[in-house]
Amino acid sequence: MMTKPFAITILLAALVAPVHADTAFSITSFGGAADGKTDNAPAFRRAMQEVAKAGGGQILFPPAVEPYLVRDTLLIDVSNVEVLGTGATVRLADGASNGRRTNAVQVSGTSDEPVENVTLRGLTVDANYWAQENAATPRGIQVMWARKVLLDRVRIVRPWVGLSLGRGTVDSEARDCEVNLWHNDAYSVDGAGYSGSTKRIRLLRCRAVGSPNEADGGLPGRRDNAFEIEDGCQDVELIECQVANAGGTGFGIRNHAQPREVKTRGITLTRCTVQDVPTALAARSRGGDNRVMGISVVYCNMLPNVQFHRVGGEVRVEGGRFGNLAFVYRDIPQDEAPVVDALVRNARVDHLRADLPSPAAGTLRIEKSTILKALETTGEGVTVADSEMP
Repeated sequence: MMTKPFAITILLAALVAPVHADTAFSITSFGGAADGKTDNAPAFRRAMQEVAKAGGGQILFPPAVEPYLVRDTLLIDVSNVEVLGTGATVRLADGASNGRRTNAVQVSGTSDEPVENVTLRGLTVDANYWAQENAATPRGIQVMWARKVLLDRVRIVRPWVGLSLGRGTVDSEARDCEVNLWHNDAYSVDGAGYSGSTKRIRLLRCRAVGSPNEADGGLPGRRDNAFEIEDGCQDVELIECQVANAGGTGFGIRNHAQPREVKTRGITLTRCTVQDVPTALAARSRGGDNRVMGISVVYCNMLPNVQFHRVGGEVRVEGGRFGNLAFVYRDIPQDEAPVVDALVRNARVDHLRADLPSPAAGTLRIEKSTILKALETTGEGVTVADSEMP
């Protein structure tokens, strides 16, 4: 089984139009300074105004040892912008987010006029979460109401949430990015409860490493998901992404309770790895009009635990290595049948559990796989062919 690529897999050169590379503005030309003291937010606003007048351009953070301190969000609300910061760090100042949300960087248009063709390349963003008093969940980088956004070789440290691709983000990619020392989530792809509002998203070779729970020697608090996919986002690809040495769950796919129909669907993980994390992948559907549907896990190595809980539609596990792999489908109402059409093929699994107690739950086929320790099944919806059993 091969996954079908969607439109975002075309070359980024075709997806993101070139900016006015001959129109470049250095943050230092507007009073900015990498001295760990100067507030660079006003300088960034002035540079952004000049880019808007020019119809697009580049904003440069020259390489520096000390950080470019900011006391307010660096807002990118103009199309055709490239922010270049290789060798530079933007740091949210101590107390900048006291009692409110102040994201370090935000890319945001409006629902009527989303921004387009925005690139952030090479920058390090220090969200400095633990130095904020009563902080309202600051993000390292927040993207909303934007199309054709590229985040390339960006690093984010000490955020509440690292990189958030939120409502209205379409045809966008993060590649070769890394998040460390996050509190809640490293990466978030979030439809905000509106099906398809966030779609055609690609995360390529992104890493979430080095954020254990406080109880295990990490910074204060408990982690949630390294990669969180939720609340109505659709057509999301994660390719060669890695989670290591972290608390919580590596890849979490879910919906919150919503007052409307919400479908999170079309999620594909290819050659992703998880190690030294309590749970590798947890996908959970609430049922009814609030559902997670259609997940493919292709040639991934995920230890120790992977669970699909009432996930609808096609669920595919193709190739790869797994510890505990579970399909849990209890108490499925008849009017939701069939819930799942699941396949495990060419995989190596220590312990596979399938709880499909009624025809309403759906089916699971196990083909050409190796079960090393145990196979436990409930109900009659499981079939096994050409596989090695313990």
